[in-house]
Order: sequence, then C-alpha cells, then structure tokens
Amino acid sequence: MMTHLVRTTSILTLLAACGGEAPEDTDTVTWGEVSHVDDGNVCFGTVDIDTVSTLTVTASDCLSSSCTDNVEGSCAATVDGTDITLTSDLRWDEVTGGSVACTDDCGTAVTRCELEALPEGTYTVSFGSQTLTLDVPQAEDCGY
Repeated sequence: MMTHLVRTTSILTLLAACGGEAPEDTDTVTWGEVSHVDDGNVCFGTVDIDTVSTLTVTASDCLSSSCTDNVEGSCAATVDGTDITLTSDLRWDEVTGGSVACTDDCGTAVTRCELEALPEGTYTVSFGSQTLTLDVPQAEDCGY
C-alpha cells in the first residue's frame, strides 16, 4: 500500500472578533502556554468523491480576547488505504495569574488542513485517542 502525506495548510482564527491583545499591566500578570496536541473536536465538512477537502480541528477551550495571545496551530492528514491519521497542534499563551480581569467573550483556536481526494468508501480516522469514521461522500456543517 502506498502512503501519502497530504499537503497541509493551517489557518488559525480566534473567533468572536478576539484581538488577542495582552493586558496593559503586564508587571502583575503571569502567562502560561496552553497546548493541545492531537486533541480537539474534528469536523470533516463536505467531503465529495475524488475532491480535495478541508478538515477542521477546534480546541474545546474558551479563549478570552483580553487574556489570550500568540495563538498558533497546524494539522496534517496522512492516508494509507482506508486508514487516515490526523495530527494537530494547537497552542497559545494565556493569563494564569495576576490582577487582570479577563473578558467573558469566548473565542476558539482552530486549525485546518487539506485531505487528499478520496474515492467513495468508508475510512477510519485515528486522531489522538479518538477513532472516527468518515464516509465519502458526506456533508457536515462545520459552522464556517
């Protein structure tokens, strides 16, 4: 069997119009890195037969626009027959201590990657500790 590493693109968004600005009084604030490797919610979107599609991985955390900074992410999908391995890395800095009140808005860290064109069929997707099933063709609303 042939293994293909799919060309990936990563697009990071902090939804809900979050600016990711650091609090002004940084002398009293402690920052810590949050990391989600191969962890999050997967959305397959619309997957048509023999058409390149986009997979989306979203962190389940709620990100405050005033206490979150440096949001980054990437993902990749590798296809081997009917097995797909999805990997992702979402990370950001957030306020973990200090005298700053974080806003209650709720942004989301998201990364997207391409999935190569697949023939009709049922595929097993391994993503961290999750095993998912992808039926091609299929349509799923990812909210974008």
